Amino acid sequence: MEQLKPTEFAKTGMDVAMIWKNIWSQYLAFKRKSKGSTGKKGG
Repeated sequence: MEQLKPTEFAKTGMDVAMIWKNIWSQYLAFKRKSKGSTGKKGG
């Protein structure tokens, strides 16, 4: 099994963090959008 160099590991970690940040921001935007639309309908 190939061992990752510390720099490569850090790079992948950063990539994963970026992906998660992207997913999280999209999720928050979706939640905000859905909450706003339901609120408009209710109000």
